[in-house]
Amino acid sequence: MSISRRDNLKILGAAALQHHAANSLDSASSAAPAAPYRPAFFTNEEFACVEAMVDRIVPGSKQAAVAEFIDETVNRNVRLHDLYRAGLAPLVARKFAELSPAEQDGVLAKLGEEGGAFWKSIRNLTIDGYYSSKAGLAELGYTGKSFLSEFKGCTHPEHQA
Repeated sequence: MSISRRDNLKILGAAALQHHAANSLDSASSAAPAAPYRPAFFTNEEFACVEAMVDRIVPGSKQAAVAEFIDETVNRNVRLHDLYRAGLAPLVARKFAELSPAEQDGVLAKLGEEGGAFWKSIRNLTIDGYYSSKAGLAELGYTGKSFLSEFKGCTHPEHQA
């Protein structure tokens, strides 16, 4: 069965309209104020604690939504559930999110000295989350997809044929 030129144009036109409609919806939804994030795994107290922690580990992480990244990651990885519940419990009990920045730094320094799986995990997820966000990529100087107009090959003399 072959498709006529007329049918082909109808399909292309419908696809273009669908693409345009989807882009219009995206731009309309981005204009509306976003609802506050509702944690998928953490309690509100745990989430506030994580949010405060990540911003002390890598400044700017709160604005880059790193706590949301960690919440979604932990929610999807069942092996991390107990680790994060146990790791956050003493910090939530101490009201880490309400401590002064200097006090928070002291608590985090102690966690860092002790090491432990929770500290290593939250530190690594913070770094991964921040440096894969727009803010982190901008800080690294990542400009996006680019290409070389010409590749001259290796310029080391010992590799010249």
